[in-house]
Amino acid sequence: MSDNFRFIGAEKLQKVLENSVDSSGEFLKIVTDTTADILSDSQKNLNPHYKTGGLSKSGSFNIKGLNGEIGYSVKYAPHVEFGHRTRGGGFVPGVKFLYNAAEDNREAHQKAVSDLVKKLTGN
Repeated sequence: MSDNFRFIGAEKLQKVLENSVDSSGEFLKIVTDTTADILSDSQKNLNPHYKTGGLSKSGSFNIKGLNGEIGYSVKYAPHVEFGHRTRGGGFVPGVKFLYNAAEDNREAHQKAVSDLVKKLTGN
C-alpha cells in the first residue's frame, strides 16, 4: 500500500528554511540589538532611583545561541525590581526597571522579526 501526500506551500517552506540558514546572522543581530536596547533602557529606568549607581553599573548582557540574557550582579537587584518589605513591616514597591524596559522594546523586536520573516518568504 502506498500513500501519497502533497503539502500545499511546501516549496515556500523550503525556500524559507534555505534562506533562514543564510539569514541566521540577521536574526542574531536582531536579538543582540534588542537585548542591548533592553539593558540600556533598564539602566535609564533606574536613574531616578539610584544612589550610588552600583545597580546600573552591574548590568550586563550576553547572547547564548539565539537567546539574549540580561542580568544585574548586585544582590539587591531583585528587591529593586520587585519590591521588598522593610524592617518596620512596610513595603517598598518595585521599580520594575527591567520588566518595563522589556515591555517597551517588545513591539520593535516583534516588528524586526516579522520584517525578517517577510523578507525570507518574499511577502
